[in-house]
Amino acid sequence: MTEPDPPDPVPDAVADALSSSSAEELRATIRYAHHLLWDHPSVEETIEPRPDEEILRIEDVGTHHVVVAERADNDEGPIAYRVQWEPRPDEEGGTFTWDYLGPVGDEEA
Repeated sequence: MTEPDPPDPVPDAVADALSSSSAEELRATIRYAHHLLWDHPSVEETIEPRPDEEILRIEDVGTHHVVVAERADNDEGPIAYRVQWEPRPDEEGGTFTWDYLGPVGDEEA
């Protein structure tokens, strides 16, 4: 049986370790990975609304998230933003950057 190619985000060291693991080790690794995944909040849970805005929805589009929010003082309706996590190499953690995309039409809200 031919081994599948690992997905791009899987580091080579992890792929190598997994490919040389027994079935029992792989099952234990899966349980461990599930445990880690459930212990980490999703990006959607960590994006906080900007001042005076309410988040209506968040869509994961792969390279970034599209956040649709509504401002309390805006009569024009919901607004879309591109939101990306920017790690800070010089310090621990990072920050979300928000790029304005524009108003969202009624059919898109």
